[in-house]
Amino acid sequence: MKLSLSYDEDKIYFKNEEHGFLGYTTFEADFWDWISKLSWTVNTKKFLNGEKTYIKTSNKEFLEHSTLHQSVMAHWYGIKEFLETKEKGFIVEHHNNQAFDCTLENLSFAHNDLNLAKAHTFDKNQPRLAMQVGVNFFKDFSSQQYQITMIFTDDYYLVINGEYNLIERIYLLYDDNFRVVYNDANRIVDELLESKMIEFSLNYSQPSEI
Repeated sequence: MKLSLSYDEDKIYFKNEEHGFLGYTTFEADFWDWISKLSWTVNTKKFLNGEKTYIKTSNKEFLEHSTLHQSVMAHWYGIKEFLETKEKGFIVEHHNNQAFDCTLENLSFAHNDLNLAKAHTFDKNQPRLAMQVGVNFFKDFSSQQYQITMIFTDDYYLVINGEYNLIERIYLLYDDNFRVVYNDANRIVDELLESKMIEFSLNYSQPSEI
């Protein structure tokens, strides 16, 4: 299916109203000028069948980064870095496993082996926990730091020196290391599913906020 493009001050949108399709990425003027001249599509059959597919262009200049998420990373990090990471076996990872959310904060370079591990662990288990605790992570491009967020809908307590404190949310800040962030996020989800408790001997680089 062909997609129409539009934008506001925050996002660029890729739409097909006939099939109810919506994808998006972070707005930046030069990037808009670059991609708005091209044709973008999604595999109609895969989309309607609920199979994973990506927003793509067939433009010959984009052969090395034909999908939207690849083009986003090639633009923001530079084509040289994109190609170097690709040669080393890295792919572009969607943190929230949503293929049409190509916002900059939702994307990272990750080795393909780590991407496959995430697909069989965090991506499967995180939705099982979502009704009690929303665990997500994103990367801030300007600071090059990651943040894991935990938003609690059930009653959870932070125990400090034997004192129980009811909490609504926790934020953990990390330096630029996707593997460390993924390992901690996956451990948080696993421990909450198994015991509803977290031992905060994690790898985050700065104290948590409540």
